[in-house]
Amino acid sequence: MGACVSQSSKQAPDSQRTQASSGNSAAASAKRSGPAPSSAGSSAAGSKYGRYGSKAYTVVKDLEASQDSHTSSLRLMRNNTTNELVAAKWVPREAGAALSRATEREIINHRRLRHPNIVCFREVYTTDSHLVIVMEYVAGGRFENMLSNQGALPEKEARRYFGQLIDAVAYCHEQGVFHRALNMGNLLVEPQPSGPAVLKVSDFAYSKNALLDSRPKTMIGDLTYTCPELLLGLRVDDGNDTGRSADVWACGVILYKMLTGLLPFRDSDKPNQLTRGAAQNIVNVQWSMPADVQVSPNCLDLLNHIFVKDPKGRLDAIAIKQHPWFTAQPESPAVKMPLPPERQTVSEIQAIIERARKRRQEMMDRQKSARSNSNSNGTTNGHHSSHRDRGTSSINSASSSRSRSGHRDSR
Repeated sequence: MGACVSQSSKQAPDSQRTQASSGNSAAASAKRSGPAPSSAGSSAAGSKYGRYGSKAYTVVKDLEASQDSHTSSLRLMRNNTTNELVAAKWVPREAGAALSRATEREIINHRRLRHPNIVCFREVYTTDSHLVIVMEYVAGGRFENMLSNQGALPEKEARRYFGQLIDAVAYCHEQGVFHRALNMGNLLVEPQPSGPAVLKVSDFAYSKNALLDSRPKTMIGDLTYTCPELLLGLRVDDGNDTGRSADVWACGVILYKMLTGLLPFRDSDKPNQLTRGAAQNIVNVQWSMPADVQVSPNCLDLLNHIFVKDPKGRLDAIAIKQHPWFTAQPESPAVKMPLPPERQTVSEIQAIIERARKRRQEMMDRQKSARSNSNSNGTTNGHHSSHRDRGTSSINSASSSRSRSGHRDSR
């Protein structure tokens, strides 16, 4: 849902919530809740934003402000019952496209995914002016910011994070959901009280469902992560697997960037943009590791089996998990965090979205009616004014005639 900074709802790790003693349960609760605002801060937030929907949440602050009345914003909110911090995407009703079938698809696809390496969907509700999508809050922010701060990762660390990414992508594909916009900006990190952070996939705004949606065939998201077949506009006759192979290609770009801090298919003059030269490198699958970056033969072999021009010859997510780069040096299993229960059914979500569309249509009808009345009043006033002007003109003409007549008489 929008790729966005911290698109999520704060969820304590398994070790905190299921293995905590009574002594550290309070600490776990504090972590989930975040620091409580002062009474002044709380009052300020309440006076600025008020309470919305079913009064289940109070807005704490903006995480990402909208650019105009037609774009969504991201806000940090607090659950008034559990004191838990969540992130919420606020989609304005003025944004017609944002309340389209694509938004419904984003919500339905995200809702069905329940995985510890995927930002957890919570619920959706409406206000008088917005559709609000509530998600897990991931306090660590974007993975790319972490990478920028600490530089390229050692191979072992890259394997751990990439393994979590592939676990999430393999799960999505098993559920028939293709992300279609995987890039560094859509990966978040959740800090852990002990041990490394956990990677989470966010933003399903461009996702598609193998059973419900059309074949993925368009270029979306960050084009530097785009696979050759989409750049060439080729149809791949393997059902919706275009989305599957495109996701795998993007994962390869992410792995390369974890290891080097660079894009694999880059223009030396503009290394972070999809220039003509970079696009040609993608189409021709021209890439190499920097001379100062040393990786294992298994790692290079994996990249060579991901960066394959023919999507049918590209490894899928399950095959990647079984590649020797993972099996030869297995990592300790990731902590499996319990996921919160689902709060809304698909039909309930669809009904909420439909209400949002209906309210938007009613708002548009009122605006149209107001404009029509304004134009009608303007025409009427103009008609009356014209009569008055003609009347005034006649009087002035008569007066002028009398004046000229008087002058003639005086002569």
